Amino acid sequence: MEINFSQLAAAILVLSLASLTLIICLEKWRAFELYELHRPTWAPAYVCVFCLGFWISFCFLVALFLAFPLDLVSFICPFASASLTRLLYEEIRITGR
Repeated sequence: MEINFSQLAAAILVLSLASLTLIICLEKWRAFELYELHRPTWAPAYVCVFCLGFWISFCFLVALFLAFPLDLVSFICPFASASLTRLLYEEIRITGR
């Protein structure tokens, strides 16, 4: 089995941008504030963008895996995508763009 690194990098970039878009929409719709108000007592009091980016990317990848035939190697993408999502989110928060 041969791994195509350019396709893997493209998948990481697309997954991170898609999860970043969803995180920004959730923030705009004040879903994080609702979470902080109505969270269970055992849940953390803050929203971790890294964890949220990982789980959103993982869910997107599972949906793509069910729709299209993908290699199991592509399930490494959410790990890299989560860090890229957090980096881009922090950059957007700092610059305000």
